[in-house]
Amino acid sequence: MSRYLPRHGWDVTVLTASATLRTLKDPGLAAEIPASVAVLRARSIEPRNAWIALGKLGMGGVARAIEPWFLIPDDQRGWAPFATRRALRLHELRPFDAVVATAGPYSTLLVGQALKRRAGIPFVADFRDEWTTNPYLAARYPTSWHRSYNRALEASVLKDADRVVSVSRPWLDAIRGLAPDE
Repeated sequence: MSRYLPRHGWDVTVLTASATLRTLKDPGLAAEIPASVAVLRARSIEPRNAWIALGKLGMGGVARAIEPWFLIPDDQRGWAPFATRRALRLHELRPFDAVVATAGPYSTLLVGQALKRRAGIPFVADFRDEWTTNPYLAARYPTSWHRSYNRALEASVLKDADRVVSVSRPWLDAIRGLAPDE
């Protein structure tokens, strides 16, 4: 999106996580970002680093068993509070007209929602992947409570979003079905 919005008159700032040990990098994609787009980073607590350490100690099975219990809504949750603070500071310096949070990871939607609530910035929730309706992620919830809590988070995001977009009509229909009154 950061490539296309400037073509339509938008000034774009991308906020992403600081580079970490396990960050996947694609220099080709980064090269496609226009020079006019500011790419800024926020620190992150990486819970998965603890699981990696357990694996190195020969306790990979334990790590895989306990990981899903703590990653709500995903393994990027440790970025959300830092990103929210950074985005609010950036907004104070140069107010944003809108925030577009694209997911997954779904934690980005929580950052967009926080900006909407705290600064009154119009919020667009962009679902590149389904969240709780994603059949590939259904097994990641270790209990019904985890599934319910994620659904509550998702419904809250949908309620606060000024617009919801997705990559396909069936996904958008499924997502909208989670908050039919919105």
